[in-house]
Amino acid sequence: MNHLSPRIFCALFAVVAALLTLPGCRSDIYYQDRAVERARSFLLENARELTPEQVAYVKFNEPVLLTGVIFGESGHMDGVPGNSLHQICVTWRIPGREKLYMVYGVSGGRMALWYPERLIRKNFVRESHPVFNAIEAARKYAVNNLYYALTPRELNSVRFIYPAIVQTDFPYVLDPEGTAPQEEIDKTAAALKAKTQYSMIWYFDHRPDAVVFCGGSAPDGSGWNVNFAGWIDAGEIAKHTIRVVMKPADLDTGIVPEPPAPPAEKDKEIK
Repeated sequence: MNHLSPRIFCALFAVVAALLTLPGCRSDIYYQDRAVERARSFLLENARELTPEQVAYVKFNEPVLLTGVIFGESGHMDGVPGNSLHQICVTWRIPGREKLYMVYGVSGGRMALWYPERLIRKNFVRESHPVFNAIEAARKYAVNNLYYALTPRELNSVRFIYPAIVQTDFPYVLDPEGTAPQEEIDKTAAALKAKTQYSMIWYFDHRPDAVVFCGGSAPDGSGWNVNFAGWIDAGEIAKHTIRVVMKPADLDTGIVPEPPAPPAEKDKEIK
């Protein structure tokens, strides 16, 4: 019977050990489990308000993974060509807490390089909510019409972060193509004048202006559609602001219509 020499045996052992440590040999579940443990530790470290019973719930119960693909990224993520970049929230619905506890991070779908970035406590707006529908309309408009006017970071902020909702009095765009007859322009102006103008506004720390989606709707936000959108200077936004209706943190509630104006107050004309 032939025996392996010690040198050959050591070489084979080193090759086998190296193969076993390659990332490709580990399953997605392995990486997800490690990511969940990072998220669990991060949550417990930063959520000091939890009771001992709630801490135990987080420790011994599995979370839900909420994911969304991030635009504008390409290349190799998690060592896998074509594996796109995702925002992934490791989420617990903790008994006794009104809001979901979501640990946010970014990685490829396998979560091999997922690390917690921040803890989010939030309630989700119901899909039938007029505010939710208006925000979704603005987001779709951004993807379809402002893709090249926004950086990937800015576009993803519009897609994943709530805007400020402001009642404004910007002049509407009545004839974007410059070809409509005057009768049609007058009809459009009258229809828009009967609506309440709301602007969905996303601000960015790195810019002095903001991206604004302006449109008209019923007073509670129902039926809101984009009339125009683009970058507007903060000073210009302030000049056309009637009132700040909702800040991003307020979006678990609906728009409260402004009380009717006194009879003596004249409506502002649409320019």
